[in-house]
Amino acid sequence: MPESSRPPLPRLSPTTSYYIRRLLHQNLDQLRSVLASGAGLEANPLSDLNEVMGSLYLEADELKEAVQSIEHLATCHQALATQGGLHRQELEQTQSEIFWLLGFRLDRPEHRGLLLLVDDQPENLRLLSTTLSKQGYDIRSTVSGSMAITAAKTAKPDLVLLDIMMPGMDGYEVCRELKSQVETADIPIIFVSAIDDTFDKVKAFQAGGADYITKPFRIEEVAARIENQMQIRQLQQRLRGQNVRLEEELQRIKTEQNQAELMRLAMAQIGDYVLFCDDQAQVIHGNEPACKHLGYSYSDLLTLSLYTIAPTLTPDQWSGYRQKLRDWGFITLQMEHQSVTQQAIAVSLGMHYFKQNGQERFCLVARKLVTA
Repeated sequence: MPESSRPPLPRLSPTTSYYIRRLLHQNLDQLRSVLASGAGLEANPLSDLNEVMGSLYLEADELKEAVQSIEHLATCHQALATQGGLHRQELEQTQSEIFWLLGFRLDRPEHRGLLLLVDDQPENLRLLSTTLSKQGYDIRSTVSGSMAITAAKTAKPDLVLLDIMMPGMDGYEVCRELKSQVETADIPIIFVSAIDDTFDKVKAFQAGGADYITKPFRIEEVAARIENQMQIRQLQQRLRGQNVRLEEELQRIKTEQNQAELMRLAMAQIGDYVLFCDDQAQVIHGNEPACKHLGYSYSDLLTLSLYTIAPTLTPDQWSGYRQKLRDWGFITLQMEHQSVTQQAIAVSLGMHYFKQNGQERFCLVARKLVTA
């Protein structure tokens, strides 16, 4: 087909092309090419997007689909951008898809926290917002003190950058109000002001400010001071978290100790005597009545086996009892125990089976039989 008779290649509309070039320019320092080495584009995306598209998509059908997708995504991006921060995640996702279709990925810095900027001068807000967002901070901004208080309670920022001289409610009042509220009291506040007077700086710290920056400021200094306060806040939050976990652990230990003491008192008061042993019939615990009836001290009791306490018990019998306990969990029988003075004690015995940390354990509850 002659060159002149070929249908024109799909092209981005001038409006979309301009909009996307502006997006590329705003994010240029974070864009990385996804093309293989040696396959770079000669066309400059900041000047001619249609040449870029023609180089990326050699087949007419692919080019048409890519152009349609970018046109649609650009329209969605513009609509989301007009809604401020309400759909930030969707906005970033749409932007990433646009860049990907143009052969780029967006390498954003890691999320570093939410900042609330308060200044009645919009140009200051724009400068700070643009610079700090590129450093990985999420930004909320407002131009009045009353709006700042509402925003702080709603958004719960990690730090507030607060101008002092504002109409209506000044920065000192805003700071005192935020520090008086439980939900905002721990948010660090950095004052930013053209006032370079010692009295005003002292007043700022007395109001609850964490730091003070004098205008005209250098953005590097602002970023460094924000980073410093964010690190302090993270350490404080980590310490509070550790204190909460420590308090919970202490409470758990106290509860377990109370439960253990309750069990000890209960076992000491019941008339039956109780023995615990392992699968080899070695006694590992006993209550006070067991010591009293058998005549052993507690430490001596723990040196005994059931074969000593019940001389008629044989290893084969114990093996049989163990198996029945594994199968049934509980058995009863009558047995004759022997005290430290060789006195025979006829008992009705209830034997229970359980596991402790994966180890087999057997509980023997013995009640003396009363003979006529």
